[in-house]
Amino acid sequence: MSDLLSEFKRNVPELSIFCAQDTLTDFCEDHGGNRGEIPVALAKPESVKQLTDLVLFCKEAGLRIQPVSSSGERYR
Repeated sequence: MSDLLSEFKRNVPELSIFCAQDTLTDFCEDHGGNRGEIPVALAKPESVKQLTDLVLFCKEAGLRIQPVSSSGERYR
Protein backbone atom coordinates (compact mmCIF):
# COMPACT_ATOMS: atom_id res chain seq x y z
CA MET A 1 0.00 0.00 0.00
CA SER A 2 2.95 2.37 0.55
CA ASP A 3 3.64 2.19 -3.20
CA LEU A 4 0.11 3.41 -3.82
CA LEU A 5 0.55 6.31 -1.38
CA SER A 6 3.85 7.25 -3.03
CA GLU A 7 2.13 7.22 -6.42
CA PHE A 8 -0.68 9.33 -5.00
CA LYS A 9 1.71 11.93 -3.56
CA ARG A 10 3.52 12.07 -6.89
CA ASN A 11 0.27 12.66 -8.82
CA VAL A 12 -1.32 15.10 -6.36
CA PRO A 13 1.70 16.63 -4.53
CA GLU A 14 -0.04 19.74 -3.17
CA LEU A 15 -2.76 17.75 -1.37
CA SER A 16 -2.41 17.20 2.40
CA ILE A 17 -2.32 13.46 3.16
CA PHE A 18 -2.42 12.02 6.69
CA CYS A 19 -1.44 8.41 7.43
CA ALA A 20 -0.96 8.40 11.23
CA GLN A 21 -2.70 5.33 12.64
CA ASP A 22 -4.33 7.20 15.55
CA THR A 23 -5.80 9.78 13.15
CA LEU A 24 -7.10 7.09 10.79
CA THR A 25 -8.63 5.08 13.64
CA ASP A 26 -10.78 8.10 14.57
CA PHE A 27 -12.43 7.86 11.15
CA CYS A 28 -13.47 4.19 11.29
CA GLU A 29 -16.41 4.84 13.64
CA ASP A 30 -19.16 7.44 13.37
CA HIS A 31 -20.96 9.19 16.20
CA GLY A 32 -23.82 6.67 16.02
CA GLY A 33 -21.48 3.79 16.93
CA ASN A 34 -21.36 2.33 13.40
CA ARG A 35 -17.94 0.89 12.61
CA GLY A 36 -16.31 0.58 9.25
CA GLU A 37 -12.86 -0.16 7.91
CA ILE A 38 -9.87 1.90 8.97
CA PRO A 39 -9.03 4.14 6.01
CA VAL A 40 -5.71 3.85 4.22
CA ALA A 41 -5.20 7.61 4.29
CA LEU A 42 -6.97 10.86 5.01
CA ALA A 43 -6.86 13.57 2.34
CA LYS A 44 -7.89 17.19 2.87
CA PRO A 45 -8.41 18.96 -0.46
CA GLU A 46 -8.36 22.77 -0.24
CA SER A 47 -9.45 23.58 -3.79
CA VAL A 48 -11.68 22.25 -6.54
CA LYS A 49 -8.57 21.26 -8.54
CA GLN A 50 -7.21 19.20 -5.64
CA LEU A 51 -10.59 17.52 -5.21
CA THR A 52 -10.82 16.78 -8.94
CA ASP A 53 -7.27 15.35 -9.00
CA LEU A 54 -8.08 13.23 -5.94
CA VAL A 55 -11.25 11.79 -7.46
CA LEU A 56 -9.57 11.06 -10.81
CA PHE A 57 -6.60 9.34 -9.17
CA CYS A 58 -8.83 7.20 -6.94
CA LYS A 59 -11.01 6.25 -9.90
CA GLU A 60 -7.98 5.16 -11.95
CA ALA A 61 -6.48 3.28 -8.98
CA GLY A 62 -9.77 1.58 -8.05
CA LEU A 63 -9.91 3.18 -4.59
CA ARG A 64 -13.13 4.02 -2.79
CA ILE A 65 -13.66 7.52 -1.42
CA GLN A 66 -15.69 8.27 1.70
CA PRO A 67 -16.44 11.99 1.99
CA VAL A 68 -16.49 13.22 5.58
CA SER A 69 -17.23 16.66 6.99
CA SER A 70 -14.26 18.37 8.59
CA SER A 71 -16.41 19.49 11.52
CA GLY A 72 -19.40 18.29 13.47
CA GLU A 73 -20.65 14.77 14.01
CA ARG A 74 -20.30 12.06 11.35
CA TYR A 75 -22.91 9.44 10.52
CA ARG A 76 -22.79 6.67 7.90
